[in-house]
Order: sequence, then structure tokens, then C-alpha cells
Amino acid sequence: MGLVNLVDLRAAMLADKARLDRVVKLVPNGTGAVTYTKEVDYAVKALSKIKDIHNKKINLDAVGECLIETVSLGLTLSPAGGQVYLINPPNVTAEISYRGIEQLYYARAGLLQLQVDLVREGDQFEVVNSSAGPGYTHKPQFGFSEEPPRVVAAYCFARFASGATFLEVMNHHDLAAVKRAAIKKANGSLPASYAAWEGEMQKKTVVRRATKHWPQGDRGEAIAEIVEQYSTPVDLETIEPAARLAKDDTAYMTEEDLQIIFAPLRDRLAFNEVIPTDIDETVGIWGGRFLAMLKSDSWDRVPADMRDEVLGRVVKRVNATYPIPEPKKE
Repeated sequence: MGLVNLVDLRAAMLADKARLDRVVKLVPNGTGAVTYTKEVDYAVKALSKIKDIHNKKINLDAVGECLIETVSLGLTLSPAGGQVYLINPPNVTAEISYRGIEQLYYARAGLLQLQVDLVREGDQFEVVNSSAGPGYTHKPQFGFSEEPPRVVAAYCFARFASGATFLEVMNHHDLAAVKRAAIKKANGSLPASYAAWEGEMQKKTVVRRATKHWPQGDRGEAIAEIVEQYSTPVDLETIEPAARLAKDDTAYMTEEDLQIIFAPLRDRLAFNEVIPTDIDETVGIWGGRFLAMLKSDSWDRVPADMRDEVLGRVVKRVNATYPIPEPKKE
């Protein structure tokens, strides 16, 4: 549907019956239409807070796909929930927050309690180990001036239904190193997510590291794939950059390779009956994300012998983003 101004975005999205129908199919209890209207309003409100947004055009289809994907994950664009942010107009992308990660683990992996916070200069913080597992004490310093004291650490405490508890702590050197890595991966520019919500990104950083030690299994791995897909690249493992592997005699990806790689996405969308208005555009959005992961700007510069590896990643992300519905119990 092309590019629109922010003032026209709400009306254009509400007029998009195809995406409305997809949300209706995703949301149970007949509340899909209400959910769609709410999420459209949340998207417009979120985008209105981006600097100079009124002077920019917005890709309507990109926003629509972010909304659909957010709903399909059981999350919301509501500013109050703070689970998913919209960044990088005009081709808007979704950035899942630590609260979004929390909700995914609550809903899918038996998480009972999650406490995430920043430790600032002047706070009292101590790690406490006992027979019951790791713990901590944190007494923040209140009453500081307009500028809060600098962050010296971030921590994440998690308790699961199994009784297992986990504590992850990162000091300011660790947090700074992750930020530098994010800037480097953004070609020297400060990512929009850090520019707007550095404190939230610091919390997300410690949560992402913590999840590496949490119970995994199929559900945990699926959540990890979701988090990687909707996150600013930082310290997570990525596919070996294609540029390092390409040589003069290298065979590169062809259109046939791409058809094979993204066939699972097309098949799953058809199976779930949530086919996008333009399925090719959805595949293009996914393709752009994988090219960014590969640090390449074109598929015809990605070595053909990486096809199976990329296909495996696509299959994992399809299973995470569009899980097969469980059969209804009799």
C-alpha cells in the first residue's frame, strides 16, 4: 500500500480489511476486531513519539506486519505494557523489550517470577547465595537530582515452576561492551533502540544473557528464536558473515535457492490461514532480516553452500513465530 504520513496512518490501517481478517483469525473469543483497532491506535501512538516522525513517510505494510506479528506472539504494542516497540521508519521494524521476553516465558515456559532492574551509584546491592539457590538484596538510593546516578550494573532474577532459580548480574563494563557491539553492527551508528530507551536496552541485555542459562527444551529454543528475530543485534550468535566466506570462485544463491529457503514460511502461513495481503512482501521482510544477519546487502552475494544453514534458521523462526495450533480437545 506504499508510504503514508502519520496523520493518515490510522485511517489507512483501519481500512485494511485483509489485515483485520488475519487478526480476527488469530484472536480467540470473537475479540479480533476490537484487538485490531486497539493495536492500530497503539501503533500510531508509539510512532508519534519518534523524533521528526511528522516529517517522514511511513511504510504502511511494514507497520501492518509488525502489528500482525506482535498479535501472533500474544504480545501488544500498548505503551503501558511496554512489550514491543516500533522503530526505524519508514520501513518500521518491531523491537521486543525485556517485558515482552518476560511475557513469552510466562506464557510458554513455566516462568513464575522475573525481577529485572538497574543498580546505580549509591545503591546497596549484594548477591546472596544459599541452599535455596541464588538471591540478592537491592536497596535503591532515592531522592537524587534531575539526572539519575550512572548505572553500575543490571540484574535479572528468575524463578520457574520447577522450583529452579537463576540470577544474572552484568556490571557497567559488560553493559558498555554490548552497547559498543550494537553500534559496531549498526555500522558505527547508535541504534534507534538505544537512542530512545537505553535503560530498557540495558535491562533487556541482562535478560537476554540470563535466558541462555534458563531451562531450554523446544519451547525455550522457540522463544530464543523469537527474541533474536525481534531484537537489535548485540551479543547473540549469528550466522558467519557471508562477506568473510565469499571468494572469487564462490557459487552464490539463486532464485531457486531462495524459493527453497522460504518455502516453510509460505507453507506455514497457508496452514494457519493467515496469508498476508501480499505474501511476497512478507517473504521480502524476512529476507531482509536474514540478509542483515548475514551482513550482506544482496542474496546474489551469499554463498550457495550456506543454503541449508539459512534454511534451518528459517524453519526455527517459522515454528517460533507461527506455531502449529494444538488440536482442540474433545
